[in-house]
Amino acid sequence: TVWFNDSLKMEPNLIMTIVVGGAIMAFLFAIAATMLTGRFSSSESTPYPLPKVNFMTLWKEILLLALILWPAVYFLAGYLIAWQFEAIRLYYSGSVVMESFFTMMKANFATGLYFFQIFRGFLWVLIAMIVISTSTGSWLHRGLILGLLLSFLGSSQLLLPNPIMPEMVRIGHLIETSTSSFIWGFILTWFLKKIIPVTQDVSQQNQISNLLDSQVTHKII
Repeated sequence: TVWFNDSLKMEPNLIMTIVVGGAIMAFLFAIAATMLTGRFSSSESTPYPLPKVNFMTLWKEILLLALILWPAVYFLAGYLIAWQFEAIRLYYSGSVVMESFFTMMKANFATGLYFFQIFRGFLWVLIAMIVISTSTGSWLHRGLILGLLLSFLGSSQLLLPNPIMPEMVRIGHLIETSTSSFIWGFILTWFLKKIIPVTQDVSQQNQISNLLDSQVTHKII
């Protein structure tokens, strides 16, 4: 938002209010979600610690995701979804002319927006690693959770009309960010599954262990 403030024309106090308000809401949501899932009190639902990871493989995946894949998702979604809205082109560029994707990418490199997205890419990977490593279930299940988290939480402020963006600009960005964030969640999960193992709840592991022990005991008897 701050990067595109030349078009948004938001006062510094308003930007600070949005940032602080968003931080408070995120903190309260995290506390509420943790309490509802019982992660505060139940040690049985904590996944097993992650095994040792090959840091060379880890960094290769992180660099691929942050330097290439996230910028690709961001800029392709921006061009193929948001930039197809005439209102968005007029709002940000002052013209309704539909320039080519390569022309826009040259401008993104020249202004430094591409490199700013790399910084955001590292943040998304960090968040994804935390979410995936503390979740249980199949990779499809984890991808769905991460995709929905990024999509709904990341686009929630665009769900209602606001005094900053014209209506069609808001709707265009809502479609763009919700769709691309959901896809991005699955991409993150797919690549990180190579370095983050599938875990089960300790309670589930104990049930399996007890079942195997009972079967062994029965055979011995």
